[in-house]
Amino acid sequence: MIRLRDVTVWYEGALAPALLNVSLEIKEGEFVLVLGRSGSGKSTLGKVIAGIVPHVENGKVTGLIDVAGIDPRAVPLHETCKVVMYIAQSPYDQVLFSRVEDEVRFTIENVRGVADSNEVTCYLSLLGLEKLRDRKVTELSGGQLQKLVIACALAVGSRVIIFDEPFAHLDAESAHDLRRVFRLLCQELRRTVVLIEHRFREVAELIDEGLITKVVLLSKGEIARVLSPDELYRNVKLLETFSIRVPVNVKIASMFDAEIRSFRDVSSLERILTLIRHSIRTEAVRGIVDSDGACPVVELRSVYAGYKRGGRSVTWTLKDINLRFTSGRVYSIIGRNGSGKSTLLLTIIGSVPHVRGKVLVLGKPVRGVQSVTGLVSYVPQNPDLVLTASTVREELMLRARIWARSEREAENTVREIVKRLGLENVLHRNPHALSRGQRFRVALAAALAQNTPVMLLDEPTSGQDEECMIVLGDTLREEAERGKTVILVTHDLDFVHDYADKVIALSDGRVIAQGSPVDVLGNSEIMRACGLPTCPIAEIMYRCGVNLRQRELLSLVESTLRAEITRSC
Repeated sequence: MIRLRDVTVWYEGALAPALLNVSLEIKEGEFVLVLGRSGSGKSTLGKVIAGIVPHVENGKVTGLIDVAGIDPRAVPLHETCKVVMYIAQSPYDQVLFSRVEDEVRFTIENVRGVADSNEVTCYLSLLGLEKLRDRKVTELSGGQLQKLVIACALAVGSRVIIFDEPFAHLDAESAHDLRRVFRLLCQELRRTVVLIEHRFREVAELIDEGLITKVVLLSKGEIARVLSPDELYRNVKLLETFSIRVPVNVKIASMFDAEIRSFRDVSSLERILTLIRHSIRTEAVRGIVDSDGACPVVELRSVYAGYKRGGRSVTWTLKDINLRFTSGRVYSIIGRNGSGKSTLLLTIIGSVPHVRGKVLVLGKPVRGVQSVTGLVSYVPQNPDLVLTASTVREELMLRARIWARSEREAENTVREIVKRLGLENVLHRNPHALSRGQRFRVALAAALAQNTPVMLLDEPTSGQDEECMIVLGDTLREEAERGKTVILVTHDLDFVHDYADKVIALSDGRVIAQGSPVDVLGNSEIMRACGLPTCPIAEIMYRCGVNLRQRELLSLVESTLRAEITRSC
């Protein structure tokens, strides 16, 4: 179905090729998983197969490319998409119409000339969007928008579908729906699927089921390894060298050289926690609450926030929100798609059109975006919305100059931030030409350059590999330790467990629980109430009475093993 021979891709102005001498064969009906570090060439591989490069994104492409008998470089995109469809990382630039139903209907009409209402309903139902068919696209959450784009791609009926980070914006229930779609595509429709993904936990179930037939590991634009699923179980440590986020339970099993037959097996983790729980202190973060004497930096009092739909009365997305955010903490907002998480951040910066109640930042009422200028920096789900300069360096200097007392101070600030976030090699690049993970890091760097006391981040973990996750998490912790208030929205519960001080759970626009990561993420009743599954690691810790961050647990196990080896020697 797909045959590549010595494919090399150079982007204009790049210092190195995005792909170098890539050769790969994918048979009809295969389900191929592509893994690798951020910036390793994964998205470029998908775009070359689909013809996005060079038709939409300029790049010099050499080598042989054969997709179901066509060369995507030589065929117009509107013809190529009938054979191969590429679903990009960001859903924001892949929709045309104002209503959900119209988007799917137009897609079908564009391919087959006429769209039957039952057919439109079928594709909406596949992704759980039937109740949102009359909703404005602009009112959808990032996850809902991602599902709409996928529904449209399925409606085209392409023989090959390439998914680039499809789990990035999805909550657990939506991720479950997407896995069901994958099963339908592979087992019933016999489509060929290429899945590019960072969130290994989300694809582990597909590997354990035997749905994935081949795993391609990319490094610096080259194919480093091609593994079968069976080989993958025996090469867990290899995955870590490629900055793949291996689940903690698998890491611990690997430490003890236990045979791994399933990436979801937590038996080794349970045994370890049972053995060590009596030897560790668990009171450090259990039941964390804000001190009554702490002065809130951000406060919401009986807040309702929402939007008008079709000239009718306001539909409240947030309902009776009462929250206090103090300095020196990292807060995480969790909840399913459409629960009001992003609207909560937008309410704090004053950009939601209809608000009742009081929103205060440093004791001052928020009455529009101008009210929080210089006080709050905001990084949205779509980082392109806040990236305006032609180069990364220019983008960061624009922000640093706002508060810096001199040009030298601004330059020193930018130099330090660039080093912290590993952006040295992209300073000369246009931010919009970078991968989504890189663009978000640039947007985060711009927020850091503004040096505001409050930072808001919407889905900062999307598109980030393991190394970038650690840099991101450590950066947010450092900012909190410097006295800043950090509030982030994310579906990545493992990241929340590792880096948040306090978790706030939303459901249908209301706060249903708040507390330490283990107390919220590990409590099945709370998670069920907000429509999410428990975080497996946090659930086991909650049950065992252990309250540690995942990386603290790994460090403890490693030190215990070293001590045991020393004694035995």
